[in-house]
Amino acid sequence: MVIGERRLHVCGRCRLVFCAPRPAQSVLRQFYSDLRRSPDVGLSAGDAETYRAHRDRCYSAVGLDSYEDALGQPRQALDVGCGNGLNLDVLGIRGWRVEGIDPNPQQVAALRRDNRCATVADLQQAADDRKRWGRYHLVTMLHLVEHVSDPLVTVRSLARLLRVGGLLVLETPLCCDFANPDHLFFFGGTSMHILLERAGFRWKSHLLYIAHGYAHDNLLVLAVRDER
Repeated sequence: MVIGERRLHVCGRCRLVFCAPRPAQSVLRQFYSDLRRSPDVGLSAGDAETYRAHRDRCYSAVGLDSYEDALGQPRQALDVGCGNGLNLDVLGIRGWRVEGIDPNPQQVAALRRDNRCATVADLQQAADDRKRWGRYHLVTMLHLVEHVSDPLVTVRSLARLLRVGGLLVLETPLCCDFANPDHLFFFGGTSMHILLERAGFRWKSHLLYIAHGYAHDNLLVLAVRDER
């Protein structure tokens, strides 16, 4: 199937829709580093608070509360692609010592001015840092897995950062947004389950919801890093 300049394929086993050929990781890294975004672009104070409340409800709906209670303090979290920092806020309020990474230096500089803990890095750079290996009890990556050039390599990198038994929150839209040129993969439940299993995770729970401001379904998965 060809849409515009993009050639799309469908996996006969898991029904994953994907673009091929895909841009190299170095090209994607440069693309996101060059984006000019401010932390609060397009968001009013009310919209930001609505998002924080929505995100907090999502975490409770997939059972993160009981994990937090069992861990106690201190507990360490990493938000991959921390963007405007709203997810950092939510995790901080929930009692996590949270760090964020994002490849956009302007974004990170703005977050640091607001005293949020953020670093200029992409996931591969973070995963190559041995000081981060096994450091986190929780890693979140929201609406990013559909953007990367190799989701399996990406999710395996997330496993490297987590302690054994640690949790991953992975979220992606359940729609084929062909108009978005940097959406390279379009997951469903089956394809996401296979991806997580191959990357060393066990599916624990999930939530389907329609996001505030987006007229499409989204899949949020809570998964556990296995011992293997």
